[in-house]
Amino acid sequence: MLQRIATYTLLLLTLISCREVVEPRIVAGYIATDATEQSFTIIGDTIPPMTFKLEETTLREGGALVEGNVVEVIYLPTEDGSQPLAERVTADKTYPEALGRWATDKGAQLEIDIELQPHGRIAHNLPDQVMQFERWQITGTEDEIVLYGTLSLPPDWSAYNEARKKDKDAPLPERRARRFSIVATLDKESDSNTESRRVLIFKNNGRESKLYFKQ
Repeated sequence: MLQRIATYTLLLLTLISCREVVEPRIVAGYIATDATEQSFTIIGDTIPPMTFKLEETTLREGGALVEGNVVEVIYLPTEDGSQPLAERVTADKTYPEALGRWATDKGAQLEIDIELQPHGRIAHNLPDQVMQFERWQITGTEDEIVLYGTLSLPPDWSAYNEARKKDKDAPLPERRARRFSIVATLDKESDSNTESRRVLIFKNNGRESKLYFKQ
């Protein structure tokens, strides 16, 4: 009996020693939808959707696991195809802080009211024609994002007047569109009541504008 047990033990140790060591893997992508307490899914241009389990042992770093946030996951692959456990999750800290509605205070020279949504989308309220914000993204620098859009400039009347000298029936000029990008910084400031407010600061044509977090 003891010899048989020793033989089985030796066989088991041999099988364990022959198994390949499972190496941790790293994958990066975007959060597909807000994470639950148990799991989250990432997507990307070069990877299929991947779902990972979350447990108390999972080391979480950076920002919240919200839809659209950039995330890096270290995990151990499973042999049976089940959901792997995320060993460590690192998400961008600035991204979730930027999400939400931002607007200038009433009476600003240029009133702006926009909502930064997941995946770089922007819901645009004000201004309606002069400046259109179209998309946004993080820059990789903490507390910094960049916004992209289009400016609607007045018609080129000087060129029209020159054209009229040659052709009295020259068509009236239209407004001109110009693309723009603005780097904005997330910060906090205290008002007269010493209450802290979240603020998004950017400069446009040498002028500083402040958008305050509304929701």
